[in-house]
Amino acid sequence: MTLDPEQLVNFLTGNHYVNVHTAANGAGEIRGQIVSASTFWAALSGAQETPPVESSATGKAILALNGAADELAYRVMVSNIMSVTASHIHKAAAGVAGPVVFPLFTGSGSFDASHPVSGTLALDWAQVLDLIDDGYYVN
Repeated sequence: MTLDPEQLVNFLTGNHYVNVHTAANGAGEIRGQIVSASTFWAALSGAQETPPVESSATGKAILALNGAADELAYRVMVSNIMSVTASHIHKAAAGVAGPVVFPLFTGSGSFDASHPVSGTLALDWAQVLDLIDDGYYVN
């Protein structure tokens, strides 16, 4: 099933439900509101780079889309890495290098195992669709 933009908005904002009808209750016997699964994650490693690099550094990015589907909160945690100079969200499929879409860390302040980086990003609908379609990566 493919959702059009209006259906996607309604789905992401909790405006759809599942309803099961019976002969005894034609309008519905049981119902459940569909709650959007709007949390995303990325595992970071040197093997994921394009081309791959040897590194003992690892990380994890957790991203959550708000109920209105127009803001993305993020938190990026790393380990076994020092002197981080930048971190971004790029647009591309797995295994492909893509352009920076959102800067996450620009070198100002601390970003290491003891200091994760976090914030929020404003998204438009095209970016929300790319996010849902696994169209971004973090590095």
